[in-house]
Amino acid sequence: MWQDEHKGFVENWKNFENYDWPTITDVDFSSVEYLGSILPDGMKLISGLPGLFENVSWLPGIEKLCFMLYDEPDLVAALFSKIGSLWTKVFQVLAQMNSVGALLLADDLGFYGGTFLPPDILRKHLFPWYSQIVSAAKKKNKPFILHTCGNSKEVMSDLIAIGINAKHSFEDKIQPIWEAKQEYGKRIALLGGIDMNILAKSTEKETRRHVRSVLEQCAGKGYTLGSGNSIANYVKIENYLAMLDEGKKFRERA
Repeated sequence: MWQDEHKGFVENWKNFENYDWPTITDVDFSSVEYLGSILPDGMKLISGLPGLFENVSWLPGIEKLCFMLYDEPDLVAALFSKIGSLWTKVFQVLAQMNSVGALLLADDLGFYGGTFLPPDILRKHLFPWYSQIVSAAKKKNKPFILHTCGNSKEVMSDLIAIGINAKHSFEDKIQPIWEAKQEYGKRIALLGGIDMNILAKSTEKETRRHVRSVLEQCAGKGYTLGSGNSIANYVKIENYLAMLDEGKKFRERA
């Protein structure tokens, strides 16, 4: 089922107090440990968690959460604290694992027009937890990658100041990767950027031409070729393979 945006499990203090909150002892790291044991020499894992903000918004539903910002701000703060503290502890454990080479948080913050919640709310309730998570990575000298969909222009300076090393998820309708490279490329690495509409709707020839254009504008220090978002089942296989092939050819010519 799709996440209900109008209601959820934690809509009031009684729900909050009765909810069966997980703790760090409930988290199973065995899959990361297993994968680490079978990696080829020199290979590392990128490991992390999805949805710190997303889980906060899903528990009451995003609509209810927006009302709670005004009706019960203390409950909103408690939700961020409960989720944020657990996420921080998980990242602290992952950061200490030798098989983990980089940490990743996937947390969609916005839509086409901006962030779901006002930037000031994110700065107050969410970004302090981001800072702690990034700090866990930095202490072990491991890069931190943030995946976030939507328009995050108003908070990009905040995210860079927090210390993220790289950002993923770019959409031409919001900000094409080549524009993002010009704006942020000297401060953080940018990952992906081949728009999903190109991969899903264009011809192979059009895809190749677009990928070459992106590489010509972005390739070099601080850019990794890839899709603008997760490869979905509606992406044309020939376009996906064309993207990889153009990347290989570009590297061989460099």
